[in-house]
Amino acid sequence: MNDEAELLRPLDIKQLPPPRVDLRRAMRTGRRRERLRIVAGSGAAAVAVLATVVVVNQAAGGPVDGRPARPAAASTRPAPSSPPLGTCTFTDLVGNGVPAGAETTALDPTGRIIVTGTPDYTSFTRVVDGVPETITGVPPGGGAVVAVNRSGDFLGSSGYKPAWVYRNGKFNQVPLPGGVSSVSPVDLNDRGDALVALHGGGLDPTIRPAIWPAGQPAEVTVLEVPEGWNAQPVGLNQRGDVAGHLEQGGRKDPVVWTADGRLLHLPVPDGQENPLVTDINGDWVIARHVRWNIATGSVDRIDDMWAERVDQHGRVFGEAPNIAPPRPAVWVNGTVSLLPVDPQRPLGMMGWVSEDGTRMTSVLQADNPPNPRPVIWTCGG
Repeated sequence: MNDEAELLRPLDIKQLPPPRVDLRRAMRTGRRRERLRIVAGSGAAAVAVLATVVVVNQAAGGPVDGRPARPAAASTRPAPSSPPLGTCTFTDLVGNGVPAGAETTALDPTGRIIVTGTPDYTSFTRVVDGVPETITGVPPGGGAVVAVNRSGDFLGSSGYKPAWVYRNGKFNQVPLPGGVSSVSPVDLNDRGDALVALHGGGLDPTIRPAIWPAGQPAEVTVLEVPEGWNAQPVGLNQRGDVAGHLEQGGRKDPVVWTADGRLLHLPVPDGQENPLVTDINGDWVIARHVRWNIATGSVDRIDDMWAERVDQHGRVFGEAPNIAPPRPAVWVNGTVSLLPVDPQRPLGMMGWVSEDGTRMTSVLQADNPPNPRPVIWTCGG
């Protein structure tokens, strides 16, 4: 089969054989990845433990180091089975509204809207149903986008992390609370609520999650964090739940801050020490090698893949085998399959995934020289 035929050949996720990857070569060729989205990850089912309960337990004779014990990953109901992804094909986004050299291609939950920064960071291109629009007036320091919602509003930052939301033709800066040195953008839901991370000023290393509601009030809403802990938020679902992890010393605990004010501590399976949460979608939360469902309480191991995103059906998207080298892949009901790629650019990190999992973006590249190219996959059937 020639290169052109290979490039155009659709891939059927239902029939793809297991990937074959040289792990030793993978470890040698692992590359450093820079990503604005604050990454955290791996988790386990929804054992609801309020932050106040944790404090009470400590006062009543908890562990001597003052840290609450992690909830065990007890037996739970099986996770709902996910539907097959179907046949996937990919399209080169350059020439379809996205500029050459684009390094990020944020996708809205419907898969219809793409927002990307230009290579010189001075403007954005927003593509709606294939029609591009150039957006200028980026705040000083250049701009980068981290999330876009189905209204076409998008969240990003410029310079040294002054986060903003682009809405109604204007870059609206997230207010900086007192004692905070910078605000990092994390996620944006369809209501227009922005999830951000607040960084302490001066020598203060604390990090706190906060929500800037869609009404754009003068202050952000800071989420509760147990005393003595730092927090890294990573994702926001449509009802307002926030996924992330708590940090203390070398320990990381996966958690969810619910929209009604509870702090859920997710149980950690054996062999998954200090999991880093990476995404939330509906009731699904994932870490690098774990998937939780906070409605059913299910906990699943994700093997042979580096998990980045999860769709509303619980299908997990990332890289196989473990980002070294990074090959875009999908995990469905325990089976990992590689996504089709350009034979000349077979490597790439998973970018954004639509809510239903039928569209996803990446920037594919060769090993050397990189020669990056933004693409979008469309799956179904």
